[in-house]
Amino acid sequence: MKLIVVQVAFSLSVDLLAYFSVHFWTMSNEFIYNIYMLVEFVLIGSAIYYSIHNQIIKKIIQISLFLLPIFAALSYFRLNFMQFNHIVLVLSFLLLSTYNLLYLIVPDYRNSVTSDPMIWVCIGHVIYFLGVTPYFAGREFMINSRPDLANELFSYINLVLVICRYFFIGIGFISLYKIKPLKKISHD
Repeated sequence: MKLIVVQVAFSLSVDLLAYFSVHFWTMSNEFIYNIYMLVEFVLIGSAIYYSIHNQIIKKIIQISLFLLPIFAALSYFRLNFMQFNHIVLVLSFLLLSTYNLLYLIVPDYRNSVTSDPMIWVCIGHVIYFLGVTPYFAGREFMINSRPDLANELFSYINLVLVICRYFFIGIGFISLYKIKPLKKISHD
């Protein structure tokens, strides 16, 4: 959960930086989000890595945490910016969706089977990543055919999915603290 705290704080910082880059510095925020998606992949992948005990899955996650950034760096120099953005983003979203789904549907892989706050975090991630992946997979087509609608549509889709994502992450953090019932006060 500590890595999820870092991811949420990093996400908020990046969103603020991206907002300022567009609205005050009049520059594109795509580069900021491309760096963010790799850091997010490493943070969330690492959180899942430390939350499971199955060595095979841990090794697969560990390899992907190493290979995806290398693939992204090599792709950045070989592909145009839009192709790079779509391929790396969709790949990272699909991998994170898979890791989070595995965590949810295979309880034997988890370190803790009962009252695990990562379950809520994984639900939020699955909703978000599976919700935005189809959009990003077809975004280049949408931008070429209707650029005005593509960005507006993404804003609405992303807003709803982000709210769902952080709602479930919030439930995960709340579930960390068990609310103890108040003791009855005796007036004797």
